Amino acid sequence: MVQRHSNAHLHHHHVQAHADTVPEHAKPPGTTPSTRPSKGPRKRRASRVTPPRRPYRAHAPLTVALAPDLTAYVASYHDPGRRAEQQDETLVAAVDDLHAVVIGVLDGHGPDGGRVARFARDLLAEIVPQCLREVVATSAIRDVDAALDELIVQVALQTAFARVARAVLENDELDCYISGTTAVVAVLTADACYVANVGDSRAAIAQKPASAPPVTELPPVQNGETKLPEKEAVEKWIGVRLTRDHTCDDPDELERVQAAGARVDRLAPNEDDSPLRIFKGTLPYPGIVVTRSLGDSVAKKLGVVADPEFTHHRIDPSRDVAVLVASDGVWDGLPHDHEAVRHVAAAVRPARGTTDRDVWTAAAESASRKVLRAALRGLEPARD
Repeated sequence: MVQRHSNAHLHHHHVQAHADTVPEHAKPPGTTPSTRPSKGPRKRRASRVTPPRRPYRAHAPLTVALAPDLTAYVASYHDPGRRAEQQDETLVAAVDDLHAVVIGVLDGHGPDGGRVARFARDLLAEIVPQCLREVVATSAIRDVDAALDELIVQVALQTAFARVARAVLENDELDCYISGTTAVVAVLTADACYVANVGDSRAAIAQKPASAPPVTELPPVQNGETKLPEKEAVEKWIGVRLTRDHTCDDPDELERVQAAGARVDRLAPNEDDSPLRIFKGTLPYPGIVVTRSLGDSVAKKLGVVADPEFTHHRIDPSRDVAVLVASDGVWDGLPHDHEAVRHVAAAVRPARGTTDRDVWTAAAESASRKVLRAALRGLEPARD
C-alpha cells in the first residue's frame, strides 16, 4: 500500500492472494501424473476433494527499501480450498542493489502443473533479478541512463520469460505435454510498477479516491500503540487492472490459436458459461483454457505461446494504495476488480502495531487474507 507521512515517508504494500479453488469446469481435465516425460495424453481421473482449509502464509512478510523515503511491504497467502493439490505458487524476491522488489503468481494446470509452477517460480526468482542487473549493466556501458526505466525492465522481463520457458520445456523431469503454468510477475520501483504476464493470473492497482485524505497518515504513539486513522468509505475505492487475460475470450488471442490450427470448443457445448478450450483437431486434449503459458508442449503447435505481455503503471502516491497479484481463483470469486480492492481497503482499519513496520506489515497480511476469504465465499455454490 502507498502511504505518505508528515515526513514524506511512503510505503508500498504488495498484497498477493492465491486461491486454487476454481470450479472443476474452469480447470483443464486432470490426468494421472507420471515421473517421466509423456509421449501423449493419458487417462483422466477425477479430482479428489478435501475439506476446506484456512489461508496460510506463503512467504514470511518482506520489507524492501525502494528509496530513502519509500518502503515496500509484501505479504502473500495461499488457500487451496477444497482441492487436494495446491498448484499455485508465489514469487517474492528483493533486488536491494537496484532498489526494487519482484513479486509474482504462477498457477499450474494439468497433471504435472504443480511441479511446473514450482520449477518456473524458482527460476523466475533467480533469473528476473539477474536479467535486470544484466540489462542495467549493458545500458551503463552504452552511456545510457541505467535507472530501472520502462525499456530496461521490459527487456529484462522478456529475456527472463524466454529463458524460463525454454528451461521448462527442456527439463526431462517435468511432464509438460499437457501441463503448464500461468505467470504474472511485477517489478516495483520507487516510481512505477512493471508487469509481464502469460495466462489469466492478474495484477491490479488498488486506488483510493483523488479527493480522499491520506489513508496512512499515522498519529503519534499513544499508550504503547499506534492506531490508524479512520479510512474513507471503501465503496469509493477502484481497481486499475494492469494485465489482460490470455484466453479464447479475447478476439486477438482466439484469432492466433485458430490460425495455428487449434480447435476451440467447450467441454460441454451446451453450457455457455463454461470456458472455451483449445484442442488438437478431434482429439480430447490438451483442453487448455489459456492461450499463453509456460510448458504445454503439445499446445505450442496450436498457437499457445510463452511470450509475455508487458505493461507499466506510473505510481501516484496520492492515490495508489496497493498492488494486488492473484491467480484466477481469486478473480473468479471476485469477478469485479473493485470487489477485491475494497477488501484491501477494509484491511487498513484493523491494523495495529507499535511501529510503522508492525502496522503496515499487519495491514498487508490482513488484506491478503481478506481477499482470499472473500474469493472463496464467492466461489461457493449458490444456496437456495
